[in-house]
Amino acid sequence: MVETYCNYNIDNLPLYIILPSADEEEFDTLLNIRDTKISILAQEAICPYLVTESIGDIQPGYINQEILKLSFWETKLCNNYFCLDSDGMFIREFYVSDIMYDAEIPYTVLFEDNDLMADPLYYNIFWKQREGSLRKIQQTLGTSDKRLLTCHGFQVFSSKVLEHLKCNFMKKHNYSYKDLLAIAPYEFSWYNFYLQKEKVIPIHFCDQIFK
Repeated sequence: MVETYCNYNIDNLPLYIILPSADEEEFDTLLNIRDTKISILAQEAICPYLVTESIGDIQPGYINQEILKLSFWETKLCNNYFCLDSDGMFIREFYVSDIMYDAEIPYTVLFEDNDLMADPLYYNIFWKQREGSLRKIQQTLGTSDKRLLTCHGFQVFSSKVLEHLKCNFMKKHNYSYKDLLAIAPYEFSWYNFYLQKEKVIPIHFCDQIFK
């Protein structure tokens, strides 16, 4: 992922790699940071909300990467940020205009995944459980929509939306990030459904940026 980022990063977008502090030295050596736009951040240093125990049957490592995505805005490093998983790969030149509608407002990745719902294997193993969890998010937020407009990952997050979620919803109900994920472990859907309800920023939707 880092190699392809370096090859295709036309607009010099910064990349923040977040990992356990115990892995910092190994990654410094591995990456030999030749690109001044790359920063390595220890997750313990930037996030006080990490968990050490599983939530349901989900291991702490998986929950923590979701918490990090939802809380990264609190570092104040970015007004908007595009969440990448480490197995993502860029295959062409990319620009700010691929993820930002204008100078202030990011695109919102939204689609229904009807192609997955139509796949019998996926439907039985994954879809039914996922749909139930997404409906729980809708119910918790006090909204309903027959459509499930959201995404699996690789979403552009607006700090304005996430700050609004924390200050106007989470604090009101005394929820932590861990509490949200205990209800339903889909961090991008908490963002997407909240944005669709509150419209904190204009929604300029786009299809998935990464396949």
